[in-house]
Amino acid sequence: MKAGIAINLVFVVLSSDLAYGGELQDGNENCSSYMTPDTTVPTVEFLTCLFRRDGALQEREAERRRIEADERYKMLYKNSPSHSSWSYQRCVIKNLPDAQNDYSAQVMNQDCLQFPYYAKETDSDYFGYSTAAECFRDTAKKTPSRIAAVNIRRACDDLFPQ
Repeated sequence: MKAGIAINLVFVVLSSDLAYGGELQDGNENCSSYMTPDTTVPTVEFLTCLFRRDGALQEREAERRRIEADERYKMLYKNSPSHSSWSYQRCVIKNLPDAQNDYSAQVMNQDCLQFPYYAKETDSDYFGYSTAAECFRDTAKKTPSRIAAVNIRRACDDLFPQ
């Protein structure tokens, strides 16, 4: 018998929601008008009103959280090194020509590993080179380190495939 009452109550609540328009309100609905002061048992209309009001408040809060999350993801995407034009190869070409020995070249190479191996494509290259040979010739001649020269050669080959 209790199950039959619960099913009828759910049916009444759902049907009164549909009769009310089936839309969430702004959450400011005053439900006290559905409650009679002399009874302690809430009416179906009162419960329906509470469900509508709470649903509207929850929906508004969920929408606010979705908007905030979208804004945070856009900022993260924009500021992420993997979505910028900077990459491991560009870091190597910029920093390793200054290496004075193999040890400093290894340290600089480790620092460049924080960037993604490949970054998004750009319209023009950051350094203005058009071929891997030109890139290597201009940057590797500045360093006495053999390790720096090898890493620069790889980076130029990756950025400017033949």
